[in-house]
Formats: sequence, C-alpha cells, structure tokens
Amino acid sequence: MKAWIAACADAEHLGLTAFDCFADQGSLTHVIVEAKGEAALRVDIARDGSRSFRRVGQAGLSPLGQFEDWNAEPEPRKRALDALGACLARDATFLASAAIMTPDKPPPPEVRPPDPPGRTPVAWPWLIVTGLAGAALALAGSTLWRRRRAPVEAVPKKDVASDKRFHAPPASVLLFLGSVVLVELWAIRAADADFFMPDPFHYIVVGAALLFVLAGFVRWPQVRRGLVTLTIAAPLTLLLMEWRLAEADVRNQHVAPSNDGLLRYTYRPGYAIEESEGERIVVTEDGLWDVPHVVPKPPGVLRVVVLGDSVPNDPSIPFRRRFPRQLEALLAQKAPAGQKVEVVNVSCEGYNTVQEVRLLESVGLRYEPDLVVLAYVLNDPFLQNGGYRRIGNSFFAFQFAKVGVRRKCTLFEEMHAGYTFDLVVRASLSRLRLLADKHHFQVLVAPLPLVEPFDDPSCLAVYDKVVGAAREQGFEAGRVVDAFRGEDHRAFLKPKDALDITHPNAEGHDRMARRLSELTAPLLFERAAP
Repeated sequence: MKAWIAACADAEHLGLTAFDCFADQGSLTHVIVEAKGEAALRVDIARDGSRSFRRVGQAGLSPLGQFEDWNAEPEPRKRALDALGACLARDATFLASAAIMTPDKPPPPEVRPPDPPGRTPVAWPWLIVTGLAGAALALAGSTLWRRRRAPVEAVPKKDVASDKRFHAPPASVLLFLGSVVLVELWAIRAADADFFMPDPFHYIVVGAALLFVLAGFVRWPQVRRGLVTLTIAAPLTLLLMEWRLAEADVRNQHVAPSNDGLLRYTYRPGYAIEESEGERIVVTEDGLWDVPHVVPKPPGVLRVVVLGDSVPNDPSIPFRRRFPRQLEALLAQKAPAGQKVEVVNVSCEGYNTVQEVRLLESVGLRYEPDLVVLAYVLNDPFLQNGGYRRIGNSFFAFQFAKVGVRRKCTLFEEMHAGYTFDLVVRASLSRLRLLADKHHFQVLVAPLPLVEPFDDPSCLAVYDKVVGAAREQGFEAGRVVDAFRGEDHRAFLKPKDALDITHPNAEGHDRMARRLSELTAPLLFERAAP
C-alpha cells in the first residue's frame, strides 16, 4: 500500500500519505489517504465503491469533510481527488489484498454487534421460585374449590370452620396467578445485563402474594374483594405502564443502534430533529447533533470539543442558547486577533463517561481538538444502555424516582461510592489521558450542577470527587456549580418539567457557558500564544 501511494504521489506530483486503514463490519477494506499542501484533503478509498462519492471500477473515493458544494471547493482539492481516481484507474491491485494494514498497525479487533437491548439469559432461580409459588397457590385454590363443592356433611367440622376463616374464590386465584406470571415474563424480557440497581418486579410479585393471602382472612366481604382486586390490578397496571414507556423509547427515531460494543447507539446521520421555537437541526454525517465543521481543521482555527450527554442536546432549549454554542461565542470575544474559535458538540443523550470518551476516539478526534471539555453530569457512572430511560430493569422506576425521592443528591452520592465510579469514570479518564498525550490536546473536566440546592453537601462532595479523579490524571478541572452559589435552584428549573433536575433551563445554560468560558479561555489561548 505504501508503495502504491508513493507511486501515485510521484506520478501525479502530489504530497500523499496513508493516514489510516481499517475494515468495517462488512469486511470492506478502507484506506484513508491524506493529500498535503494546498489540497488539505483526506479521502476514503473503499474496496467496494457502491456507497462512495465517486466510483472507479470496483473501488470508490469519498472526500472526508463537510463540503456544502464540492464544485465550489479550491482547485487543488478537486485535483487531488481526480488524481487519486486516475491512480485507481491505472492500478488498484493493493485493494485486492484481504488485509492492507501497515506492518506497524495490527488489524482492529472484530467487534461483535451487541445483543438487542433488553434480552439477557433467563433468571432460572427466580423462575423456579415463581413456579413453586404459583404451584402452591394453584394447589391451595384447587383444594378450596373441591371443599366448596363437596357436601357439607362430608367435611369435618374442623375443616368447615377453617374454610370460613379463609376465602379465596377460584376465579380470583386464577386471575392473580395470571397477573404475576405476566409480570415475571416481562421481567425476563426487559432484563438488562448491565443494570446494577435492584430489580423491582420480583418484590412486587412477593408483595402482591402476601397481600392476596392476607385478603383471604379478611371477614368483611367488601374489604376482602377490594384487596383482592388491588393484588390483581396493581401488577397489571404496572405492567401496562412499563410496556408503554418501553415502546416510547423504542420509537425514538433519531437514535440508531451501533455496531460499536462500547457506544451501543448513536444519533442517526441525516435525521432532522424538530426543536423548540421551530428550529430544525439535521444530524451530521458522523452522527453529531451540531452544525457541520470543516475537516481537516483550517489554519488559524482553535477547536474545543465538548463531550457530554443530553444536557448539550436538550431540545427544549433553543439550539443557539445551549452552552456549547454560547461557549463558542464567548470564546470568540476573548480570542487573539487572527484566531477563530469553534466548539464542536460531540455528545449523545444517555451516554456515560465510557461512551463519551469512545465517541471522542471514533468521531471527535477527526476535528483535531486543541481542548476537550468533559461536561460531566452526576448520572454518568450509569452502567447500562442509556438509550432506554430506566433504572435497573424498570422504565416506570425511572419516572417514579423523580417524585419518590426528596433529596436527589444522596442517590448520586451512593452511585459514586460504588465500584462503577472506578469502572466507568476513572478508567475512562485514564483512557482520555492516553488520547490526550497521543493527539496533543488539553483536557478540562467540568462537573455540571444538578438543579438541586447548590449548597447541598452531598452534591458538593460528588463534584469534588470527580474533580479529584480528573486531577489525578493531570487534567485541569473546575466545578461549574460555583457560578450558581447563593442562587435559588428553583429559578433554573424548566417551567414545563419542574421534576427534571439534570437539565437546567435556558438561564442555567447561560450561567454554565459563562463559567466554562472562564475555565477554558486560559487553557486555549495560552497554548495558542507564540
């Protein structure tokens, strides 16, 4: 491959180098060739050119970058693509090789597509327990049924008295068994191998069973029937809510599954997202909820890449008012003469720190950042598929947690005390350190505040723990909550969703952008200074 590129560069009088090479999930080999000088262009040469920008025989070429009008691009750039096409037309034998990796770069490991969300091996112990409980209740129901049908004279007096103490009509027993079996079947189907919180469904079944048995000893018929109805209706109602909430996430059309085992899902390239105030944002070709940015980075441009989750991508906040866009405007005001600042939003809703760093590695590095800002949110240690809004295995619990817990900071404090903080956050920061050293960019870790009392000691302790973990890796770090101290947190809640404590309103984005500009400006411009 190196010989082919050298021969092409010599024949066409171009400065060419091999930038990267890989095989995608369909075993289609790609080579990224970079044209130097005035062309400043990277081109993906694919073995199978069926999906390429330009096709030459069985091979294809695709310029890498954001080009609104290719015909309007500079002549050196267009000539570089034409020259590569001419080289392929003369000779494309190197693409026939099964592996075209350079000797010093081993082939990437094969990534097995992730299992469909919500499908895990069957929890056999719970199945056995549920089966035994169901069998015991069925046996008790059938015994009571036989006793009721038998002549009174054939039943001993002791048994008659016992029968009067416990009332359980066969129809109610069957309905109850049916409801708990459906709940258990849903628990098996909805299980996520990555959840780390208690599964609520088994406790609901056990609680309903105890209440059903207790209802059988109630002497007042109306109260007894009410309790029995509750034990049957409550699990079925919960099941219906779980199903409806799960369906709502499955229909999230702007999110697409990913073959990357760490990312698990991304935004769907080209999908038009309708936002607040009538704005319409089209997901970029590389799956970012952002405006397009030129690749490679033009001269005189300083780039900041923001890593985050749904906070930078909150559709209820106008795009121009989200903190990454405001940060770009604030840094532009502070930039030295002749320097342009661009902020690239490399974020995806529901991502944890592992996924954020992986997205930087797979997409964000191509924008050649000078500074990476990790916008940390306190739910980032979550170790499960964030494309589904649930806690543990329950979609309903995710919604109930907003109402059922008064002090939310204590929940996040517990989350950061477990091993998942080391597994998801510390390990990812270590990986980010390696990437920063290799690609020569600086890192700022900035924990974003929850919209809870800003002086809550539990939240402050978690912010400080994240800052400490970042400084262990030699990163700059700062608390964004310091810009909110002394303020009433209720002023930063969204008026239409006052229970949403992780996504501040537009005024909160204003305040976060100003604080982030204070933290990033010295890092960005001191490095750029001659």
